[in-house]
Amino acid sequence: MAGRRSDSGKKKRMARSCCIYVPNNFDAETILPVPLRQYADCARYFLHRIIWGRVTKNRTLDDFVPLKFDYLRQVIPDRVVKPLKMALIGDGVIECDGVYDEKRKALGYKLCLQYRKAGILRVPLTNKATIERVRASRRAENKKLRLDVHRHLRKQIRRLEVDINRATALISDDPNYEIIKIPVHQIAAREVSVSVCRFGRVHTDLTRCTKKVRSALHVKGHSLVEIDIANSQPLFLALLLINYRRQGNKAFGVLTFEKAKVNPYRNIDQIVQETVTTFGHKKELTVTTDTLPSYTTRNASQIEAEHQHQTALTTTAESPQRDSVNSDFLSVDEQRFVMLCEQGNLYEEFMERAEFPVRPWVKEQFFEVIYGRNSMQSPVKADFEELFPRVAEVVRVHKRKDYRFLPRLMQNIEANFMINRVCRRIMNESPDAPLFTIHDSVLTTPEFANRFVAIMKQEFSKLGMSPTLRVTDYGSTSRRNASSQKK
Repeated sequence: MAGRRSDSGKKKRMARSCCIYVPNNFDAETILPVPLRQYADCARYFLHRIIWGRVTKNRTLDDFVPLKFDYLRQVIPDRVVKPLKMALIGDGVIECDGVYDEKRKALGYKLCLQYRKAGILRVPLTNKATIERVRASRRAENKKLRLDVHRHLRKQIRRLEVDINRATALISDDPNYEIIKIPVHQIAAREVSVSVCRFGRVHTDLTRCTKKVRSALHVKGHSLVEIDIANSQPLFLALLLINYRRQGNKAFGVLTFEKAKVNPYRNIDQIVQETVTTFGHKKELTVTTDTLPSYTTRNASQIEAEHQHQTALTTTAESPQRDSVNSDFLSVDEQRFVMLCEQGNLYEEFMERAEFPVRPWVKEQFFEVIYGRNSMQSPVKADFEELFPRVAEVVRVHKRKDYRFLPRLMQNIEANFMINRVCRRIMNESPDAPLFTIHDSVLTTPEFANRFVAIMKQEFSKLGMSPTLRVTDYGSTSRRNASSQKK
């Protein structure tokens, strides 16, 4: 029976077409020289990887998409990669930037203008060998998801559906329509991809979708509700600030998964424990309870029983002792920074002093301050250093050796909280609830929205914080749009 089920599953997989994305004016059989025409699907796959790089925004400022030879050879035979590449360049299909650094950058490629401006089609591959290689590559990517919470999110994203006609209407006038439609078509085809970057962020076709299409997404007809953290990046910076001061001005390190080729997850229990507990408080701190452990694997699950009895939690707003406790290690300007972040009013504070009091502009300028080089100067940076001198000092410290360290660390903190705290708890307490993430926000259906809000507030309260959460019901947005169209 087991053998029959296995054969049946294999037949179903084989019955489904294996699709990629190519320019609608690319005719491989006509363009390629005769000896290479048998590798037409390989040529299409090469172009697909360039297009996919644009979808995932993995490209240089000049719009070149870095493609490692090792990635291409997973699908294209070794001996074919170079002649195929030269043929595509010679025929004016692709360009190569010629910039290569063995340790830092692969050669970059982009479509030539006539193909870059063309429409993009989703087409099935026809060559059996190429199909099997593409499927093997995708299976290998799926196997990289070893944490239970990551697998749970993959299972959930496969439940997501989209009203393709409505989604298309919502984005049809966008100048980047041909690119931004691809994640939507991936969701419609139930071929969503899930990956985790080395800093812990979860990337899916939902995270790649433009915000415009969210009102067209649903789960069995139920629209989505998004719970978003107001001033999320400054808020996680405030969390970093609090922990930095509490631990005697000790900077955090970035936690990443090892890159060992054989088994990057061989130290999985240690990694999970570190990732989940890194930003928990020490025993002597009185503002929060001990951090819940992770139990992603069998070994770690044995620890769970030891943490069943926890004291009651209060949010920051409900804790009269919180301000006095923070005043023991936070300066006045640091306390005010934390308060504004929790209220979601930090950008408004800068807008009052800005030459151009436009919120998106102020937000962008603030990101340049905290994520740019220490040597960078701007009016917003001057205001930041005047209003919050001690916070600015912490930002400078974390960028002293490498300005890229702080943004990576912030992604690490965000992923640690959203994935290993919030999503893990939802997975354990409400395993059937629709659960989707867009980095610093979670989405579900209206039935579970209040439960998700409560969990997020409780998890923040464990860290001594009480942020402002914004709830967006995309079902009501959809209904308003439909009503306005009728009028």
